[in-house]
Amino acid sequence: MTDSRDDNDITGKIIPDSIDTISAPPVKRGIARDTIPADAPDPMIGTLLDERYLLLSLLGEGGMGHVYRANHVLMDKPVAVKLIHAELAHMEDVAKRFEREAKSSSRLTDPHCITVTDFGRTDDGTLYLVMEILEGDELDVRLEEQGALPVNEALRIISQILKGLAHAHEQGVVHRDLKPENVFLVEHGDEKDFVKILDFGIAKLATGGSSENLTKSGIVFGTPKYLSPEQALGDKVDHRVDLYAVGIMLYELLTGTPPFDAESAMDTLSMHLTKDPPSLAEVGTFPRGLQEVFNKALAKKPEDRYASAEEFMAAIEAIDSEGDPPSGVQQIIDKVSDKVSRKTSSGKGRGGRVARLIVLLVIVAAGGLTVYYYQDRIQDEIQKILNPTQPISQKVGDLGKKTETVKSMLDRADLQIRNGHPAEAVITVKEVLGISPDLAPACLLLGHGLFLSGDREAAMESYEKAIASQADLADDVRLKENLQEALKWKGPRDKASLLIAGHGDAEGVKLLADLCNSALTEGEVRRSARSALVETAHGDAVDWLTSLTADFHEHTKCRARKEIITQMGETGNPEFLPLLKSYRPITTKKRWGKKKTSNACIGDAVLKAIEAISAVKTETEKTD
Repeated sequence: MTDSRDDNDITGKIIPDSIDTISAPPVKRGIARDTIPADAPDPMIGTLLDERYLLLSLLGEGGMGHVYRANHVLMDKPVAVKLIHAELAHMEDVAKRFEREAKSSSRLTDPHCITVTDFGRTDDGTLYLVMEILEGDELDVRLEEQGALPVNEALRIISQILKGLAHAHEQGVVHRDLKPENVFLVEHGDEKDFVKILDFGIAKLATGGSSENLTKSGIVFGTPKYLSPEQALGDKVDHRVDLYAVGIMLYELLTGTPPFDAESAMDTLSMHLTKDPPSLAEVGTFPRGLQEVFNKALAKKPEDRYASAEEFMAAIEAIDSEGDPPSGVQQIIDKVSDKVSRKTSSGKGRGGRVARLIVLLVIVAAGGLTVYYYQDRIQDEIQKILNPTQPISQKVGDLGKKTETVKSMLDRADLQIRNGHPAEAVITVKEVLGISPDLAPACLLLGHGLFLSGDREAAMESYEKAIASQADLADDVRLKENLQEALKWKGPRDKASLLIAGHGDAEGVKLLADLCNSALTEGEVRRSARSALVETAHGDAVDWLTSLTADFHEHTKCRARKEIITQMGETGNPEFLPLLKSYRPITTKKRWGKKKTSNACIGDAVLKAIEAISAVKTETEKTD
């Protein structure tokens, strides 16, 4: 049995494509966004914000707020206004992130960066950001519709992106989430496909005393397909993470697919850390020198990449996109040379074992024939060098005469998993369990095999059995990775949360607390993390105000909101009172004597919660 994946990835340890930043959605040609359905009026439409911005229509919305088409009434100028809910604006991580987007964007004046003109907070606490409205096409849509772009078009787009980044970096702004969705193509004067870089919502201000790091320890922000190795590891970053992302986009524009893309976010991050950049020669015919540019942009170490966007741009502009491609023989030689350099550099500084990774080459260039060969199982050797972990078989105790047989079989299953054959590993481990039922290391390996095979719920059961029998197995690196990965999937999520909270270390509890206490986390993940923390006696790590308020704004159905309101009342926290009082039922008279009650469905729950919190507040004041 395999589980079904949620539509949204988590925002947290692994950042999927779902960081909840609401960009001002550009207006696409041929789409009328000004029409609001008559049966779903937005109460903000027609509002005059700060006596300047008249909100005209809804452009986009998300769990944190809305973006509106508006008009600056004093200047009679169309703008886009991003609003954040007043109840969320008090949350420190949301408010600081929104303020940082305003500050970082306001520094940028290059025409290739979206223009932000104003930022403020209304009397009721609502945060807003004012920016230009764009008309054109998103780059990701262009890729989806056309696939790979012509070389000259791809290089022209990349060059413009680098020009905008050069300005941003000069102002001390690092984007950190560059991807095709954040690049927009507009008409600018007589120029078509003029690049605009969008969404500096998780940008880092690197200078001017504003380098406060809002990224919580151990949490990665960004999109897995475009994350640099240092971002994937949660290390400190600088402007070179943007150059790495541009290198990813360069390959994607040229081939139609990103260079590193796996079924799961964790596997994609692993590819950024361990896999070499793919060879363009294996995909098609490209101008000379382009592979070298691509390889340098995607170097694993920041110091091996281009030092600046200007240097990267100069390398792009030096490519002759209209010139003759390499000859057939030269293409093969280039491909072999690239493989040699990448294979040998993988073991740099790794000691004596690197000798076993030497690629054996025989190149015979005669009559256009080129033959090359390199050592078998090189990928397995690289994995062993890059991931020197203790074999699970070493965790097996004395089983008498069966000991060596069992260890040998577990080693074989471990190798099958590392070589990408989890189904074979499952068969091998089940043979071991036939010899020694309930053997904890075997249960752990079985969990690994089942997880990689897609049966994640069964994997969680095997993991639980292994840890319950042998507690030190909770330190297994692959186990930790798989449990974090399982948080993205509905089926295994709750069990994974419980295993992290109940058997993980302080880092695991911190991860769940970060996910639980952020309005930026996908709702089901936040609730699963909260439930696990409470169930495993880590309830003191829960920020109930932030967590429940985020839940409340995420849900719109009456039943769900009533349950959340009841939980608010049970906490006894008086900080919930402003939100609850704003949803009290109010009865008004309409025409012909009819009455209408607002918030009727949740009204009783709201009043009871207010009463419960007020009673606790009164009792506390008496005690004091």
